[in-house]
Amino acid sequence: MQLSLTQPLSRMFLLFLLPNLLLWENVSSAPKHDRRAGLETLSLRELLDHAVMLSQSLSDLNMELYMLFLRSDFSSKMFSTFVLQNIKDKVFMAKVLNSCQNFSQNTPATMEEAANLAVEDLLKLIVRPVCFWKDRLHHAVTALSGMPGVPDELLSKAKDTETKNEELLEVIRWVINKVFPGIEEKEEHVVHGDLESLQSADEQSRFLALYKVSICLGIDTQAVELYLKLLKCVFFGGRICYSLGF
Repeated sequence: MQLSLTQPLSRMFLLFLLPNLLLWENVSSAPKHDRRAGLETLSLRELLDHAVMLSQSLSDLNMELYMLFLRSDFSSKMFSTFVLQNIKDKVFMAKVLNSCQNFSQNTPATMEEAANLAVEDLLKLIVRPVCFWKDRLHHAVTALSGMPGVPDELLSKAKDTETKNEELLEVIRWVINKVFPGIEEKEEHVVHGDLESLQSADEQSRFLALYKVSICLGIDTQAVELYLKLLKCVFFGGRICYSLGF
């Protein structure tokens, strides 16, 4: 699929999904206790290939989880209501999407803008969401596990999603270590807008928070995958650049 240089990124990610911030926290150096042996031996190209594959797997897992929410007796009534509101009520969907815009002020509006970014800025666009979701998915899984009647399959898929995001973060750390070894770490706090809602006594508030998590994770994961491919294009050129519209 060839992407237009002027196509708004947020709209493009929504088409894939359909139905300040944590800046460099623990990302500047490779993890001391790598859970996936052999990453340190991979070349930059191999790491980027692996990161793209993981981001695609994360997108697939998130979509599977979303569909489970729609099918399960545990959540189908609430999720179906939100989907109908999504279709009929543009104000409702705008509110959901606005809750996703944790990175909007620093996100390029088009592929052309993204292509003109410095490599360090492009790496920040990649790592910020993945760092953000590491903590956010942990809270979502914890909240979900405490809900009465949650099916084992649904909880297991949510945990798999959390784990896959952590694996992606580890690989991205190694990418950063290859490109900018020894870069100084910086840390900023992240405001988690919906974490209280995940633990609310009100059932609708809890499920709306889970719905937002699924939608927003899908958007951010598609963005990360796109920027990883752009980074690979920057370093290695080749066929990947044509798929991005260059």
